[in-house]
Amino acid sequence: MSPDAALEVLDLAEQALLRLHERDRRAAKQAAAETKLAAFEARAAELCAAMPDAAHRFPAEPMLALRLLQAELRRQAAAQEEAARLDERLQALQIAIAAEQDKLQQLASAIRQLMDEAAFDSEAEYASVLVHRARLAAIDHERDKLHIEITAGMSEERTAELEQLLASHDEDEIKLLCEELQNNTRQLEQKRAELLDQRGRLRQQLDHLMQEENHRQLLAAKEMSIAQLAQDANRYAVLSVSISLIRATKRIYEEERQPALLKLASEYVRRLTDGMYIRVLTTPEQPSIRLETADNRLVDSVLLSRGTAELVYLAMRLALAAERAAAAGMPLLLDDLFVNFDRQRLQAAAKLLGELSLTRQLVLFTCHEHISEEIQRHIPQTLQIRLPKRSRKLVSHSSPDDQK
Repeated sequence: MSPDAALEVLDLAEQALLRLHERDRRAAKQAAAETKLAAFEARAAELCAAMPDAAHRFPAEPMLALRLLQAELRRQAAAQEEAARLDERLQALQIAIAAEQDKLQQLASAIRQLMDEAAFDSEAEYASVLVHRARLAAIDHERDKLHIEITAGMSEERTAELEQLLASHDEDEIKLLCEELQNNTRQLEQKRAELLDQRGRLRQQLDHLMQEENHRQLLAAKEMSIAQLAQDANRYAVLSVSISLIRATKRIYEEERQPALLKLASEYVRRLTDGMYIRVLTTPEQPSIRLETADNRLVDSVLLSRGTAELVYLAMRLALAAERAAAAGMPLLLDDLFVNFDRQRLQAAAKLLGELSLTRQLVLFTCHEHISEEIQRHIPQTLQIRLPKRSRKLVSHSSPDDQK
């Protein structure tokens, strides 16, 4: 046998020995488990024996028998807990009964002590005395109440006089005196009612006189107001006609005396905005540029959008270039003025440049392809020059005289 084969045989022998040991260990565990299982079954059978239904089912269905036994144990535990709670409640009630009995004994002792101190023979006699005492207290209270009602608001001297009157007169004399005073009181009340009625009639007459006087004053004030209103209406009519004439004169003056530069710029703005704005104007009071809309409203240039503001700037620049007679023969250079224009503004600007290109040469620098295409579409005679080393385009147009 070779050394390798011998080593392999030794390894196999060691593995076989280890497996034998493992088998013996597992056999011992199995035996111990079987022993525990047998003990558990025996204990379970003993416990189930106390319950006929579980004992009957244990041989065939041990699990069901154990569940029945567990349910019975739970019921027994719940019953024991309920019995413990009832015992605690019973003890608390017994303690409360004992405390109440002590209170009753103390009350009985106190009653006996009170009876002895008051020298009463029975509780009925003591209760009768208490009733009489309560009645006496009520009478005293009623007396004090009547005394307060009689002497309320009376001075000490008046109270003394009343006490003296009660002491010097008997009941019949006081009744006669009271009847006499009541008759006097009725007579005084009747006289008072007559005086009140007379005062009411006098007040009514006074109010009537005051109303007539107020009515006359109001009529006079009304006539004065009507006269003043007529004067104010005439003045208002005169002033309204005057302000209308002044406004019309001012408008005619602004339109006729407006510088030629602003007139031309106004025409350019009207065409560039498609009639939305019809005039560009400035006044000495407000030197800033303002635009007049088609419905005669004035809009300050600071309130315009960027595109519209640049349209106004282009119109002013073109009008200034057109007014410069000395520069009539010089080309007009424009560097990317239409960046913020939308398509509608761009088309309007291209049409206007096309008309201006008939009288002078225009040179437009742009790096935007759509601007170049729009200019070529509206100005067919445009000459396009593309710079070789830059992305910007040079669009140039020569006037008909320059082409010749």
